[in-house]
Amino acid sequence: MKGFYLSAERELEASERFVSAPSKAIVKRQGELDFVNENFAFPVQQPIKRYLAKFLYFVYRHPVTAGVGGFVLVIALAGMLNYAFDTKKVDPNPSFYFYNSKENHLEIKDNNSITILKEFSASLEGDNFAEIDHNVRFTYIYDLDQDGKNEVITTLCLRDEVPRLGRSLKIFKNNGALWGKIYFNEQFKYSNRFYSSKFDPHALLIGEGGVDNKKEIFVGANNVLGSPFIIARLNENGNTIGKYWHFGYLPCLFSSDISGDGKKEIIACGTNDAVDSLRLEFPVIIVLNPDKIIGNVKSCQAIKYDWNYSKAELFYLRLPYTFLNNKFNFRGIVDKIEDVDDNNFSFRYNIIGGSNDNIFIYFYFTKDMKIIKIQPDDNYSVNYNKYYKSGEVKKTLNEHLEYLKNNIEYWDGEKWRKEWSVIKQ
Repeated sequence: MKGFYLSAERELEASERFVSAPSKAIVKRQGELDFVNENFAFPVQQPIKRYLAKFLYFVYRHPVTAGVGGFVLVIALAGMLNYAFDTKKVDPNPSFYFYNSKENHLEIKDNNSITILKEFSASLEGDNFAEIDHNVRFTYIYDLDQDGKNEVITTLCLRDEVPRLGRSLKIFKNNGALWGKIYFNEQFKYSNRFYSSKFDPHALLIGEGGVDNKKEIFVGANNVLGSPFIIARLNENGNTIGKYWHFGYLPCLFSSDISGDGKKEIIACGTNDAVDSLRLEFPVIIVLNPDKIIGNVKSCQAIKYDWNYSKAELFYLRLPYTFLNNKFNFRGIVDKIEDVDDNNFSFRYNIIGGSNDNIFIYFYFTKDMKIIKIQPDDNYSVNYNKYYKSGEVKKTLNEHLEYLKNNIEYWDGEKWRKEWSVIKQ
C-alpha cells in the first residue's frame, strides 16, 4: 500500500500543468444571446483517477485529520437522520395542561412536552388553588368530536377577559386555534326581580349523554352580581342542550355512578340562598341525572324562577347547622367532594366559608347517598371542646356529631324528611 501512495505522488508531480486560456462562451440573458469572455480550463485526461490519487495521498499524509473528519461527518449525518425521524414523530395532539402560576400562563403540551398553546390568564393563581383545594376542574383535554385529535376546553379567564364580569367557555382545536367562545348570558327573573344577564363559568365536567352517548360538556356558572346559578349542558359542538337553574352558589361539580347503571350522575354541592333575606341559607348536596337537563328548568328548591321544575333531580340534601355555625353566625357551604373508595365518598362542610380561618367537618356517604359517619377536623374539635369545657354547650363532641348525623334532611318531592329518600318526580 505504501508503494501505491509513492506511485501516486510521482504521478501527480509528473502531471502536465494546464494554464487557463481565454475563450468565448454564450449565456442567456433576458431572452437574448450575448457573447462574454471568461476563464475556462479544458478537462484533463483521466480526471477521476487524478482526483482519487489526490484524496488517497491526503489520507496518507494526514490520517488523523481524515479519520476525525470522517467521524464528524458520520455523526452529523446520524444527527440529521435522527432529527428528521423525530420531526416525523412529533404528535401535535394536546396531551396535558400546565398552570404556570409564576408567569400566569395556561400551557398546553403534546406528548413530547412541546408547547402547542400558551395563553395569559390574569386569575390563574387563584384558579390553580381552587382546582386543588376544591377538587374541581377548569380545564379539560378531550376528543369531543371523536376525530382522533384532542380539543382543549377551559373556563379560565384568558387574554383580555376580566374575572367576575362574564367570562366564557373556550374550546381550542388540537393546533391551538380558538374554535369557539361560549357565553352563558341570559335575561331572567327571580321572584319578579331582574338580575344581571351575565354568568361566570367555573367548574367543568366532560361526560357522555343522550341515547348515542356522545361527548357532552357540563359547566357550572354563577351570576356575576348575585345568587342565581346554572349548570349548563352542551353537546360536543358547544351548543346548549339545557340549563339547570339553582339559587345559591354550587362551586363543586363531580361525577359518579350513583344508580349503578353504568352511567355517571352529576353531584353538585354548595349552598342554597333561596331565603337568604332571612339569613336561612343552608348547605346542600344535589344529585342530577344529566340526560334530563333539557331546556331551562329550575330546582325544586328555587321555586321563584319562571321556568318549569327540573326532572333531573334524584337527590336534594340539606345539611344541618352545627354549633359552631350558630356561634360564629356563618351558614357554611359544602365546598369539596372526594372519592374515598369505589363505594363511598366524602363531602367537606366549610363551617365559616369565605374566611381564612377555615373550620371543616366531613360527611361520609355511600354512593347511593346514605350517611355513614361525620368526622370533624382538628380545628373544629378544638373549638367545640373549648365551648364544652366552658359549659356553653352541653353535648359532648361525639353526641354533637350523632345529632348532626340524625338531622340530615332529604327532599322527597313534597317535604323534607330525616330518613333517606329520593325525589319523587
